[in-house]
Amino acid sequence: MASIQRSLLIEAPISVSFDFWSNFERYPTFMEDVARVAVASDTMTWDKRDNGDTVPVEVRVVERVEDRVLAWRCSQGPERAAVLTFAPLEGDATWFTFTLEYDADEGEGDVAGRLTATSRRLDRELRQAREMIEQAHIEASRSQARQHSS
Repeated sequence: MASIQRSLLIEAPISVSFDFWSNFERYPTFMEDVARVAVASDTMTWDKRDNGDTVPVEVRVVERVEDRVLAWRCSQGPERAAVLTFAPLEGDATWFTFTLEYDADEGEGDVAGRLTATSRRLDRELRQAREMIEQAHIEASRSQARQHSS
């Protein structure tokens, strides 16, 4: 199993960050290899893009602690799991850590090349997710400010 871990500062409250990541149906908007997510309680079907095809993958939430931890694992196909942790910071910010574990031996090409490609894709996806969370927080704050001033 290979493991990639990334941590980043999100300029939004922990509840906003956790809610964003808990909404799995949002994943296709920032995850390059996820075409669609259908949620049924703690089990989901992710339609993953794979060399021009779409492959359904069953994913199960294995841990959920509100505003602290969210973890999922693929229950079929190549082994893949993620643990997302959230820590509150002063000033309504969140320290977010994403750990991805997966079978690096699955797929085409050399293992080092796949690790590098996966790492780069994860970096892009996390930057995009952070931008989406922060933008949503800014817009919600502006909306609240307008409502209070009315």
